[in-house]
Amino acid sequence: MREAQQGLTLLELLIVLAILGILMSLAGVNFIRAMRTAELREAATQLSTDLVRMRSLAQQQSVNHAVTWSGNGPLTGYAADGRSRTLPNRATFECLLGCTAAGVSGATYVAPSGELLNAGAGAAGGTVMVVRSPFAEIPPLEVRLVGLTGKVIVTRAVGL
Repeated sequence: MREAQQGLTLLELLIVLAILGILMSLAGVNFIRAMRTAELREAATQLSTDLVRMRSLAQQQSVNHAVTWSGNGPLTGYAADGRSRTLPNRATFECLLGCTAAGVSGATYVAPSGELLNAGAGAAGGTVMVVRSPFAEIPPLEVRLVGLTGKVIVTRAVGL
């Protein structure tokens, strides 16, 4: 009688490695997509944080504060109180609605209340900006300045 052999055959080992390779590639694709989505969220958060900070400074210091940019179309940078800022991770933004007030492209918060200067410019009041990733498969985000108060909302862009 022959004793049972222990261990794996080469074929069994290759099948296990093939299955692991397929699972790893699926996980890798999802991981990369999650990283790119997080990078886009970081860019939208930077822009929205600067807008909130300008509103807060206008209320605290009783001086107008603004986030401005020059040009139309996809932009990579803007100025917050005259200081140049660049969106991280090669993200771009584009202002779609309520982008200009008193000849200046941007959002100006008026002291002492911190109200948005161009609040009536948009169809529903406020400003709408779209932040896009350099990777087409990542859906864009919207940064909205709502009404007279200029409250900042970051949401998924719909219909773009």
